[in-house]
Amino acid sequence: MSRFFKGSDSESDSSSSDSEVNVPRPGASTARPVAYAFSDDEDEPKRIVRSAKDKRFDELREIIKKMGNHKKIKDMASVLTDFEELGKAYDKSKKVIEKENQIPRFFLRCLVELEDFVSECWEDREGRKQMSKNNAKGLTTLRQKLKKYNRDFESDIATYRENPDEGEEEEAVDSEEEKSEEEAREDFTKMKAAKEESRPSKKVTYDDDDDDDDDIDWEMSSDSSSSESDGGEGPGTTVYTAAMFLKKQPGEEKKEKKEKKEKRVKKKREEDEGGEWEEVTKGAPMIKEAPKMFAKDTEVNHEAVIKKLNEIISARGKKGTDRNEQIALLKELQSISNANNLGPAISMKIMFHIISAIYDYNPNIATCMRSEMWEKCLAGVSELLDMVEANPDINIGENILEESENVTTPPYRVRGCVLTIVERMDEEFTKMLQACDAHSTEYVDRLKDEKEVCVILDRLQTYLVPRGTTEEICRVYLRRIEHMYYKFDPEAYDNPKLENKSFKDMEEMCKFIYAKDLTDRLRTRSMLCQIYHQALHDRWYQARDLMLMSHLQDTIQHSDVPTQILYNRTMVQLGLCAFRKGNIRDAHNALVDIQSGGRAKELLAQGLLLQRQHERTPEQEKIEKRRLLPYHMHINLELLECVYLVSAMLIEVPYMAAHEMDARRRMISKNFHHVMRMSERQALTGPPESMREHVVAASKAMKTGNWKECKNYIINEKMNAKVWELFYKSETVQEMVTSKIQEESLRTYLFTYSSVYDSLSLETLAEMFEIDQGVVHSIISKMIINEELMASLDEPTHTVVMHRTEPTRLQSLALQLSEKVSSLVDNNERIMELKQGNLFFQKSGGNKIVSKVITSKTGIKIGKIEEINVKIIHSKAIASSLSLRTTVKIRALEENIISLDFSDLNIKESIGSTDLTILESQVSGSLQEPCLPNESVRDSLKCLELQNANVESLLKQQTIFTTVSLFCSLRKISGGKQGVELVGKSDLPIGAGLGSSASFSSCLAAGFLTLFDFIQTPECSENGSNKRIWSKQDLELINKWAYFGEKIIHGNPSGVDNSVATFGGAIHFQRGEITPLQCIPKLNILLINTKMPRSTKKLVGLVKERKEKNPEIYEPILQSMDEITNAVMKAYDQMCENCDDVTMSKAYSDLENLIDVNQHLLQALGVSHPTLDDICLTCSRVGFHAKLTGAGGGGCAYCVIRPDVSEEAIESLKKEMRNRNFECWECTLGGPGVALTSP
Repeated sequence: MSRFFKGSDSESDSSSSDSEVNVPRPGASTARPVAYAFSDDEDEPKRIVRSAKDKRFDELREIIKKMGNHKKIKDMASVLTDFEELGKAYDKSKKVIEKENQIPRFFLRCLVELEDFVSECWEDREGRKQMSKNNAKGLTTLRQKLKKYNRDFESDIATYRENPDEGEEEEAVDSEEEKSEEEAREDFTKMKAAKEESRPSKKVTYDDDDDDDDDIDWEMSSDSSSSESDGGEGPGTTVYTAAMFLKKQPGEEKKEKKEKKEKRVKKKREEDEGGEWEEVTKGAPMIKEAPKMFAKDTEVNHEAVIKKLNEIISARGKKGTDRNEQIALLKELQSISNANNLGPAISMKIMFHIISAIYDYNPNIATCMRSEMWEKCLAGVSELLDMVEANPDINIGENILEESENVTTPPYRVRGCVLTIVERMDEEFTKMLQACDAHSTEYVDRLKDEKEVCVILDRLQTYLVPRGTTEEICRVYLRRIEHMYYKFDPEAYDNPKLENKSFKDMEEMCKFIYAKDLTDRLRTRSMLCQIYHQALHDRWYQARDLMLMSHLQDTIQHSDVPTQILYNRTMVQLGLCAFRKGNIRDAHNALVDIQSGGRAKELLAQGLLLQRQHERTPEQEKIEKRRLLPYHMHINLELLECVYLVSAMLIEVPYMAAHEMDARRRMISKNFHHVMRMSERQALTGPPESMREHVVAASKAMKTGNWKECKNYIINEKMNAKVWELFYKSETVQEMVTSKIQEESLRTYLFTYSSVYDSLSLETLAEMFEIDQGVVHSIISKMIINEELMASLDEPTHTVVMHRTEPTRLQSLALQLSEKVSSLVDNNERIMELKQGNLFFQKSGGNKIVSKVITSKTGIKIGKIEEINVKIIHSKAIASSLSLRTTVKIRALEENIISLDFSDLNIKESIGSTDLTILESQVSGSLQEPCLPNESVRDSLKCLELQNANVESLLKQQTIFTTVSLFCSLRKISGGKQGVELVGKSDLPIGAGLGSSASFSSCLAAGFLTLFDFIQTPECSENGSNKRIWSKQDLELINKWAYFGEKIIHGNPSGVDNSVATFGGAIHFQRGEITPLQCIPKLNILLINTKMPRSTKKLVGLVKERKEKNPEIYEPILQSMDEITNAVMKAYDQMCENCDDVTMSKAYSDLENLIDVNQHLLQALGVSHPTLDDICLTCSRVGFHAKLTGAGGGGCAYCVIRPDVSEEAIESLKKEMRNRNFECWECTLGGPGVALTSP
């Protein structure tokens, strides 16, 4: 029989092999083996669940692969981006890596290869030159970042470099390819070992592709056929011929493998990227099916229900838990508990978990609930409150431990907090409103739920008040307040005197929180809500007083952001209330902070604005969106801006008219000025369209006093629809605005045209502005009292008589020109005097020695009353020299006489040799330790005889005695016999407390010491000028003798004035120690002399007496002045630095504030004077800051002049002071000390 019919061993082997491999297809009638029970499931599309490790590592591999592609083309900018993404991905993978306790080898290999790549590119200088700008920058940045990043992996990288990992795992696709190749090799091995019957057959499972099974069948049949066709061999042998291998060509085999690989890759990509998605039911095994709660014969008791409850809630929060199913299970468990009458406590416990599961349904706290879950939440909370109200004996508390719970027998104890549940419900309600479109019906439908929310809060309050803690009651009260404060009640508005329920409830709850709350936040928020509610109903005085008493404006910056937003809303509502009540200035002050920055929408949490400087991160944007208020709580921003601009117009336009020629005038409203400037820049101005354009047009009309046109621009149909009709009872508001426009237009008209009139009739003004004559009389009276209008009222004729009209613009310019020319002439004369008016010392040889000694005057600046007894009165002070000079011209004479010519004191005397001899016999001491002459010698000198015992005569006597004493003391020490001629002149006011005596003494000491050759004539000049400065050693000797002269005049001086006059600059005096300041800014000041006589000794004694009598009052004042001195020194240091304009402006502002505070403290000490106070007030009105200097009680004051102040403003202030019969000098601080001038 032929082998074909007989069959060979290989045929039997192949048939047996076929019986093992060829598994029946799905749908065949044969029974399916147990091993293939889930083959149908494998054919269905499945969702592959990967571990966190696989996900994170795949993400890292993907970035590394992308980085490798960019490295190949040397796109360094992209490599830098990939490296940054790799770092972020690694940070996300840290938790997984920490569990593995080993850094992935492929990550280390990437860092090592990237480090080598960067080093190679960096060393290739030619390649770097050819790189684009972006790539070169990317390479530099990458090199720095990589070097810094690799420091954290130094040891791991070093280990990797020693033993590079060659057996690293391949990518997922490669592993699939290897798997397919192994399967192919396995099939081939089966064919080759077909004869070996003893070898166990391998079971083949279905693959996703049916083609694999077809290939296996095809291969088996080809093998068997080839073995059958070979008849040359004996039975039991298998011969492999070329025909067998020709049936599957090598090219075809590669093609098939490639196609299989592409299918697997495509399938895997579809699974990773999505593909066709199906809803997959996942979760714990107990939820996967619809399991029964209890077995059929299980007894349902408390223990079984609690065990099942713990079993259900144990899956809470776990990955894969079906939250919807969990809620259903808990509800079913509750129904079973109720059906078996297990008591209210266990039902309440389950209800707490049901509501918690509803809250957990949405794991993302930033998003809101779904509508159906919100309805379940409301129903659940209501049911819980029903249980709580029906069972008041159940003790509920969040501090009850689970071990101490008792749900089986009374008294019941249940762990939970109803207040927390309701608070979370309220927060979810807010998030629901935030997520809805404000202009949709969905928002309206959702807002209807607020009624039910408020009912729940009322029920919770009723439950907690008798049994809750004060903290819990305060929390529920605040929740109720926050749902009430922004709601307008027309009944309460129309009848403010009637007791209204909402106001009564609000007041009771707020008072309870004020008294019982232990945290600042609840008290602050409740107070702001009450102020808002009062302002909303036009209870202006109650709202304003409560805000002022709370002092929230001083501490609100330390509160949390939602509280600050509530504060902004309250201030806005307070401003609107003030506007409705006609308090325009209060309305402007309340709204200016919100409106000035152009960020009202963001500050009120009504939306987000684009930021120009920097963009928000996604996290910041989410946080800020969470703070936004629901739409029904918004305040109309256009209404707010209109109220602010109208308020600014009513304040600013009259002010601008009153200070038209004042270059120093301040801006009350920057936003209003900005709107006006933008309008003026427009080339063509059409009729107003927007709200801003209406206000601008009205402002221009008001400037001319045309109140009707102004009113028509503000109140018309378009503005009514946009703004005014948004007010409740808008007719009242419109009438108020009209009356304010009439009044302010009248004020503006008087400011603008007062210079044109000699008198005005009140009746004419009343007709012109359609105001009652009594109102006109009141307005003009206030203007006269406030010194805004220089006029008086003539009652019999009912007219306004102008006393002193303001100059016209041309007259003002002419006066400014005259002042400047006069100043120029004075400077020119001073220059000519320096060049030509020289006097000489005359010595016997006839040589000419030039000597003109000049010195700065001393000015006590900040922190001290007077130089005399400074150690008793005050411990710290700063004194500074000024640019005003005292000049003493000295010429040596052969006669033994002293010729004095001091025109400022009307002194023109000649002291003869008799007086000089008497005085010289009475003086003693050495050059380093001078001694004062005996007081009795005064009576023996003829030159000191007084004609009249007045102040001028006393000044003359002191000046002459000081000059003669200095001269005689130094001449006696030197042994000389010559006389001297002195001509003195001072720019300083004499006897005004500005240190003119110290300046005079310094000049005399320097001149006499140089004349008698105790010090050398200085050679070094100051900044290349003709002023020559003595050495430091010589200046110390001059200062010592200047102090000698000061002691003759004052008796016990502090030494401050003579030190400043000698050394110049500024000094710091503290407890008797004088320290020169290293840096003194060149400040311009205006010195003002009141010409009021005062007694320094009397003032110092008065302060000393007060201090001794009430030290607890006056010590803090003096200590405050010490701190002001320290602050001034810091401001000086800041001004000396080369800082920008903003920093310099801030330093000037700080100095001006310190000047104001110091003046007030001096007033408190009682050393000021009405004239000094008047000067300070006048300066303050025009934007300057002034204080007294010297001893006070009269004398002088000064004000700081900022660099940006115009000449017109300074001249205007000077003119104002001269009109008040005061003297003014414009000078600078920090001038040089004593110096010698010569041609």
